[in-house]
Order: sequence, then C-alpha cells, then structure tokens
Amino acid sequence: MNKDAKRENMRALANALGISEEEAGVKLGFEVKLFYSKEISGSKQFSQELYSLLSRTVETVTCYEGEIECFFEINIIGIIEKKLYVHVNDNSFIINTDNSKAHTTDKPSHPLFLLLCACYTSASILKLAVDNIPFYVKSPMKFNLNEIINPGLLNKPINLGKAYMAGAGAVGNALLWSFRYLDVHGELHICDDDSVGSGNLNRQLFFDKKNIGKYKAEQLALKAQSHMTNLKLIPRISLLQNLDEAGNSFWLKRLISAVDSRRARRTLQGEFPLEIFDASTTDITEIVTHYHKQPTDTACMACVYSEDDGERSHEMNIAESLGVDINEVKKERITHEMAVVISKRFPDENIDSLVIEGEAYDSLYKALCGQGKLKSVEDGQTLAPFCFVSALAGVMLAIELVKRLADDKTIHSYNLWKISAWHPPYSKMKKTLKRKGNCPACSSQAIQKLIKSKWGA
Repeated sequence: MNKDAKRENMRALANALGISEEEAGVKLGFEVKLFYSKEISGSKQFSQELYSLLSRTVETVTCYEGEIECFFEINIIGIIEKKLYVHVNDNSFIINTDNSKAHTTDKPSHPLFLLLCACYTSASILKLAVDNIPFYVKSPMKFNLNEIINPGLLNKPINLGKAYMAGAGAVGNALLWSFRYLDVHGELHICDDDSVGSGNLNRQLFFDKKNIGKYKAEQLALKAQSHMTNLKLIPRISLLQNLDEAGNSFWLKRLISAVDSRRARRTLQGEFPLEIFDASTTDITEIVTHYHKQPTDTACMACVYSEDDGERSHEMNIAESLGVDINEVKKERITHEMAVVISKRFPDENIDSLVIEGEAYDSLYKALCGQGKLKSVEDGQTLAPFCFVSALAGVMLAIELVKRLADDKTIHSYNLWKISAWHPPYSKMKKTLKRKGNCPACSSQAIQKLIKSKWGA
C-alpha cells in the first residue's frame, strides 16, 4: 500500500474507535501469517483471496504452504500472538479460535463461496487483532451457502445481455472480481469518467500503482477482460447519463449501480431503467443491496436513497471546505468557474483548475480529506471502507444477479437487503420497501405513465 491508501484505512478505523489517525495506524500495524495446504482443495485459492483483501488493509501479510490440520490457519502477530482456524466443507464455513471444534473434509467449494468466506475471515482477523472494534463478531462464526443462494445456480451460465454498469470504483471492481468465478455471458458497458487516485488502492481490487492517473473504466475493462471468457467489457469514459445513446426510449434495460453517493443514485434512477441491481457500503459497517424492475409499486432506487440529513450535512461540509455555494455542490460536477475558485482557495496545494474541472465535488473533497489537506470533520461519507467491505458488496451484488437472472422464485419477496460486514447475512434483514409518496422519480402519475409507456404494464 502507498501512504494515501494507508491513510484511508487509518481514517476509517480512527472514526470507528474515536481515536487519532496516528493511534489507528499503530493498531493496523500488525502482521498476519497465512498457512494453507496444497493437499486440501481450495486452501491455496482461499489464501490468495484473503491475501488480496488483507494486504490492502494491514501492515504485513505473508503466505506459507505447510502441513496443517484444518482447511486454513491464521497467525496474528501483535503484542500477543493469536490464532484463527478456518474450516470450509463444501458449502459450510466455520472460523474459530479453537481448532478442535470443527473438522475439514476435502469436498471442494465453489470459488465465489471462498471469496465470500475470505471477506468474513478478514472481519474476524481485525476484530481479534484490534481492541474495541464496535461491531459484534460471533465466535465461532459459521454459515452455510445454502442460506444465501442455491449453490447449483453458481455453476450455470448467466445471461447478462446488454447491461450498463455505472461506476468503476470499489464496488464495480469487486463485482468483476467476483465475475471471475461465474460463467457470465453478454456485454457490459463500464461507465465512469473518473481516474484512479492514489487513495483508491486500499479497496479497488484490480488497481495498483501503475493505474494511478488513468481512467478507471479503461483500466478496469483492460485488467478484468482476460478473466471473462463470454462477457465483453466495453469502457465508456463518461457518466452514464451523458452517453450518446442516453435518452433513447429503450436504451437502458439493465443497469448495475456501483456509484458512491446517494445523489448519484437518484440521478441514475432519473434515466428510468427497466431493471436495476444496486450495491452500496455504509463506511465499514454494512452493505446494502437493492433490486427492482419496472413497472413496480415498490421502492425505486430514488426512494431507497432519498435525500436525508446526513447527505445535506455532507454537502454543506463540501461547500464550506472548498469555498463554493451549496447549490454548486448539488450540481455534482465542478464547473470551470468553480474550479478557478477552488484552485485559488488552496494556493499551496498546486491544484490545477484545468485538472479538477468536470470532477465530482464529492471525489475531490474525499481525496483532499484522505490526504490530510482539509481539517477533519465529523462526516462519515468521506470515509472509505476497508477492502473486505467493498469486496463483500461486490460478492453479494454478483449473487443477487445470479438469483434474479436465474428467475429464482424464492427471492422475489424483497427489494432491499442490509448485511453487516462483520457477521454473516441474516435473512430477516431482507425487506420489501414501499414507494415513497414524495419520491421525485416515481411518485407522480405522469412518471408512472411514462414508465408504463416505455416498459409495458
């Protein structure tokens, strides 16, 4: 990790624990030793997935091949050495501090399940290594893939058709990271006009230092395409709503939303797609998945992500910090005039107005906060999640795509699922949200008439 990526992790942990960034850096400075066995199916692959997540989070991670008595063994080297043992049997997962309470057989697990297990193993490691993390992590932690999806669906071809993904950041990266283990067919247009920043490297799985400064959409398509046999990735260096085909009556049949702000999601809903798959993260706490298909009487994405006090406070912080009017921030993108204003406000930072023109206010503000160039503000929306949180969002988004496109009748009873990043998914957290009466994107009769004229009754 570079210093900006490390700082993002420090800020996230400092906010969770109520301590300084320097103290958080010390707490993240532990070492993790991962032990796998080449004799146990999936053990080495699990080590690779866990390494990918942890190496973007903690100071030192090393992998070793050895003779172990379980599926996987983890040594945490800090003030006191601690151990964790992982057992994966086909579709079941157990992680425990006691190796005697489970037994591993050599039934191979689906690789996407191993990635899911790696996300929750990362959470268990941080909970054990860092004092006072304010999230409940059950020990032993265990769950079964059957509680989340019919495992047989993961081995079937998935026809994505022609789809658009808005956002090539952490969740977009994690979705395509998950697609490596699925037989996805079709054409995916990756829409993002932003470039890879140095602070993105703590959570955007396909990117490394060589990608900094280059367009996210291009780099993600370039690096992920070799893993996609039947899915064509098409980079589009643009906001989705600014594409040439936008506005045509039937252009947006399937949208995957992987953007990072509530306002951006409401803007996407204004394109009136036929079908939306969405996943988001709430700092390091939880992930949220949302799905709907029009016409519907249930909540659209603008209903789910309606404007709230947290968003208004966040936008006010941006306006005050950058020295611009709040109404400019609500326009989302930095105009030429505002770029000049911001550049003059930070004379010592060498901010080029031509470079930041067209950039999202939110992205610039988060970058400056992450680099320590703005005073710390109590604003959770500036905090980047840990890598395993974003990865979990991508995995669960992939699973939702598999279930919905397979027309699994058992899952059509919900349109929202909140999932903790620190303990396994609970089915009782699945909700069916109703449409909001004041939603600007779906509440009026005129809009409902427009939707039905586009997509049928």
